Amino acid sequence: MTEKEETQRLWELCFNENDDDVAFTKLYFSERYSDKVNITSSCDGKIVSAMQLLPYPMTFGGQTIPTSYISGACTDPEYRRKGLMAELIAKALRRMKQEGIYVSTLIPASDALFLFYEKSQFTTVFYKREQIIPLNKLPLKEEIIVTPFRKGEHDVYPYFVRKMQQRDNCVQHMPEDFRVILKDMNLFEDTLYVARLDNDIVGLAFSYPIGDRLYIRDVLTEFPFIEETLIAVAARDAHAKKIIVTYPPDGSKSDEPHGMARIVSLEALLNVYAQAHSSLTDSFKVTDPIIPENSGTYIIDKGKVEKNDSLSAPQISLEQLTRN
Repeated sequence: MTEKEETQRLWELCFNENDDDVAFTKLYFSERYSDKVNITSSCDGKIVSAMQLLPYPMTFGGQTIPTSYISGACTDPEYRRKGLMAELIAKALRRMKQEGIYVSTLIPASDALFLFYEKSQFTTVFYKREQIIPLNKLPLKEEIIVTPFRKGEHDVYPYFVRKMQQRDNCVQHMPEDFRVILKDMNLFEDTLYVARLDNDIVGLAFSYPIGDRLYIRDVLTEFPFIEETLIAVAARDAHAKKIIVTYPPDGSKSDEPHGMARIVSLEALLNVYAQAHSSLTDSFKVTDPIIPENSGTYIIDKGKVEKNDSLSAPQISLEQLTRN
């Protein structure tokens, strides 16, 4: 078996619980997987643990930095609780460092996995906020034309990129990623709604129905009244009795943990941060148990970063730096 076939076999063993999982696995391995981004551990002559390191740009400090998203992390059930995944994560992080990646990100599939990834110095930095939208508070504005995305609407992706780039600390999507998103939505009969005003795009809503509920994964618009019209049309088409919209966090108690991050190239990341905070002066010592090159004493002064291990400075954890 090839590496791809073995890794797909492992996915099927770990993730395929229903027909939807089977369909997504086929889509993933035809559209997103490559041996180049795959990293594995083998025992007894076969791949027993694997993950894919998917490259994504991310907005940070007014710049765009390279990140790597850990996807499909899994271990053969017969080989679990042997430390294989922790070893593979460490191997992946060191590889990311060699490839010039600044930050690694992931979305844990369960609450327990948040605790697991914390052991490798990942920390929760991405949050989401879900809000139930009353059906009776969704006025339709006739001047806003809302339709499902149609193949050939080439102005949708540029609008999507522009709106996403307005969010700081936000993972961005390349054209091939957006195509996979659309294929994934089509696979599960989800719908991307496009709002236009005088033929110009003014909003997008990524929706998926479950029973009589309609979930809006994300909504990108120019004005609140456009958002209301987008959601109203999506709810009408889905015959929804309840609407749940996912929004970016607002710092309130309703924010929920969503994703984690871990610094991979500390000095490079600090340089970006220092340039964005040119008046900042600080010094600290960091110890990285997985990527030793990150360990040391750092001085930030007037937009520049210096590493000088001969100086004494307060100790700070990698997790605290990531959160800050």
